[in-house]
Amino acid sequence: MTEKITETVNRLKKAKNAAVFCHARPDGDAIGSAFALREVLRGLGARAEVMCDDEIPERLGFLCSGEKVYRELPFDVDTIVTVDVASPEQLGSLCVFADRADIKIDHHAVSKPFGKTELVIPAASAAGEIVFYIAKECGMLTHRAVNLIYAAIVSDTGGFRYSNVTEDTFDIAGELVSLGADAAEISEALIERKSVNDALAAGLTYMSMKSSAGGKLRYVTITNEMKEKYSLKDENLGECSSLLRAIEGTQLAFAIKQGETKDIFRVSMRSKEGIDCAELCARFGGGGHIRAAGCTVYAASAEEAENMVLSVCEKAL
Repeated sequence: MTEKITETVNRLKKAKNAAVFCHARPDGDAIGSAFALREVLRGLGARAEVMCDDEIPERLGFLCSGEKVYRELPFDVDTIVTVDVASPEQLGSLCVFADRADIKIDHHAVSKPFGKTELVIPAASAAGEIVFYIAKECGMLTHRAVNLIYAAIVSDTGGFRYSNVTEDTFDIAGELVSLGADAAEISEALIERKSVNDALAAGLTYMSMKSSAGGKLRYVTITNEMKEKYSLKDENLGECSSLLRAIEGTQLAFAIKQGETKDIFRVSMRSKEGIDCAELCARFGGGGHIRAAGCTVYAASAEEAENMVLSVCEKAL
């Protein structure tokens, strides 16, 4: 792994004008890792900005202090880096840049090759772990980079609660704290802090959930009409599947959210030991981790989308 990190660092050192891409509908790992990598590139003397097909969710705004992400290249670039992106499809409309990527940095076990070079470490709990090694080798563990990387790891491990946590994860987190990471503040912001609309979304999830397989499978489908009725945004619905998985007896949970058009449905899936969410979501062209994955389903109605996902999940159980 050390050799691969060094190779990546050497490529980054050659960058003069760089764009760091993260996946659409960004989470804490994507945002934290992308802005930390931007910090590294700027420290190395490059001009660098972050690109994403979607705006940063309000609850993650503290990570970038109001700085923008771009949907178009802000300048002529000589280096394109993707981080926390398992497949070109995850870039959304920015997937047109996938083949131009110079470096792909990722930690997903189910990952499609793209771009010129790859640094993929599936054993890493978060892309933030990989960025930590890069920043450390570059001597760029600034206070801001430390906080961004720590937030990335906290986000993708659920506050160190998920099965993707390893001994290395704790070692890295400990080193980040020793370097001044604001651990308590970051954990409070990412895990404990909820808006009123987040609370409404949780209530709607519990009220609307359905069960199958004797309660081993729990799921919910949120239509655009439901979102409009309760004034909810997609960012308020990010925890739906996790809330359902937490219910006693649940082995597999999924949440479906209707998308920007009536025939698009975003699926978020969570599981407990023995069920591979990434494999299930890959059947719909998606992917992710064993215990947490996602995909997009195209259907004529919410009911049809629900039945498509339900069929696959019931068979898995």
